Amino acid sequence: MRITTTATAHYVDSGHYRLTVSRTDASAELEGWLSVNLLASVNTRGGRDETYETLPPVLAERDGVAVFDFPQRTTEWQSKTVRLTCTPETIAVEVRVEGDGVLSDVTLLGGRAVLNTRAAGTFRSGVHARGVFSPTPAHPVNVVRPVSAPVALTVVGDASPGGCTRSSRRRRWCWPSARTRPPGRPRCRTGRGWARPYAPGSPA
Repeated sequence: MRITTTATAHYVDSGHYRLTVSRTDASAELEGWLSVNLLASVNTRGGRDETYETLPPVLAERDGVAVFDFPQRTTEWQSKTVRLTCTPETIAVEVRVEGDGVLSDVTLLGGRAVLNTRAAGTFRSGVHARGVFSPTPAHPVNVVRPVSAPVALTVVGDASPGGCTRSSRRRRWCWPSARTRPPGRPRCRTGRGWARPYAPGSPA
């Protein structure tokens, strides 16, 4: 893994992905895939967590792994740190807080904040993918959809009333995405129980 540092950013090239980590705000850019917002909200039963200051990231490298810690000052906790961990093949995001409170909702990859620029509100990450793989039952079958199409991860999926609503025990509770949409309509290969969706070029 190669990391190049300038006054404004860290540039990570793992051989599998390229990531630009900002040194001026809590954000990163995963080339071709995602604009990563590195804020987080960790609400408690007593109040809503809002970040009011973000500090420059602290980089630590060990055993081929790069760890970026983003300290943040917050209304609900004594300290809060969003950690971005980069291995040669994976990227992981987590949040750590210190203080007293009963946890309620936790939001990663974005949250409520007053930025150092004085912009305020709810901030989110952005996806650059053009297609999304949906494992849910649907009628008609639509395995790979445009990212603008609605998708629901539920037991019955988003099939029309009276249509195909059987659930698979091997459901994938995630949405793999693709930068390009596979040509043509997806095909289905029928197995035991629910038909197993298949589309050439779709994420595994």
